[in-house]
Amino acid sequence: MAKTTAESDVQTAANELRDAQTEYSQIYWDNRQIEERIDDLPQSNRDREEQAQRAVQNAEEAMRQSQLRFEEAQASEVTGLQQAEADVADAESRLRAAQEGASREDIIQAEATIAQRRADLQGLRSGGTAADIAAAQATLEQQIANLEKLTAPATKSDIRIQAASVREAEQSLAQAQLNLTNATLLAPFAGVVTTVDIVPGSFVTSGSGIITIINRDPLHVDLRLNENDVAQVTLGQKVVLGIDALRDWQNEGTVSYISPVGTDANGVVTFDVTVDFPDDDARVKVGMSANVDITVSERSAVLLVPNTALLPNGSQQIVQRRAIDGTIGTVVVETGLTDGIHTEIISGLNEGDEIVAVPNISNEPESGGLFPLP
Repeated sequence: MAKTTAESDVQTAANELRDAQTEYSQIYWDNRQIEERIDDLPQSNRDREEQAQRAVQNAEEAMRQSQLRFEEAQASEVTGLQQAEADVADAESRLRAAQEGASREDIIQAEATIAQRRADLQGLRSGGTAADIAAAQATLEQQIANLEKLTAPATKSDIRIQAASVREAEQSLAQAQLNLTNATLLAPFAGVVTTVDIVPGSFVTSGSGIITIINRDPLHVDLRLNENDVAQVTLGQKVVLGIDALRDWQNEGTVSYISPVGTDANGVVTFDVTVDFPDDDARVKVGMSANVDITVSERSAVLLVPNTALLPNGSQQIVQRRAIDGTIGTVVVETGLTDGIHTEIISGLNEGDEIVAVPNISNEPESGGLFPLP
């Protein structure tokens, strides 16, 4: 609590110092401009400048005092912990003494003291004044009472009192340990410090950011997929990544997150997807743009045509194909998988057929290039 209050006082003092400095600076330069126009600066302006300068000096002293109090509060967190530990040890010692009774050494010491006091009293009776004898008698009686207290067993009430003292000291120790823990800044995870927004002697307030840390293990890419694409993506799916800035770099990743809720932007719904990949190349920097290929299905040894060759025909698709005599005709095809550039042909074409890669609606063969199928 004391540290929090001191920290708040430092922040308040810093704000007041900045305000005083700003006001003094404004008055100072206003007066300099007046001096350029007239020979003698009015006394009222001089007084105002001196007053503003004193306000700055007072604010600087208040700042220094609040900083000292804050440093003392920081130091007291450590000494407070040490004192709390000592209090616990002392309370436990008193509890043990109450439970076990006085030690043999304490009793011997008390008996020796009583014997000495009796000897003193006897000597006074032989030649001392009445006042001296009365004082010695009182001292002897007090020592006898102390001995009886040492030899008497501890009552249940004494033990309860000492046990309560131990519990109270333990609570104070726990609070001191918590205060010390809260005074230590711990990173929430292992990572790399990218920015430090403070310097030694800086003043910070509760909740303000002072250090930025990133976790590079693993790195990840954030994507936004439309609803047609996201329906084909599953958690754990393999992904191939590339970075334009690093043309020789390629890596494999895994889909680690798919948002269950889409985001609507101007009528277009997209879903956030995260792809994780290992940090195995220092050239990869956080914030770079990446190209991502997600393999949703895979087939080999299939017949492909460029997507530009496909023409809509009602609910079907057709392709313009060149016959043996050189004429161009259309043929209905059944399509399969597509990667956005090429499409699989399941039926309708055979390997070696020549098709129009970029057909013309008028079916003029001169407008598109022939594309022999492999």
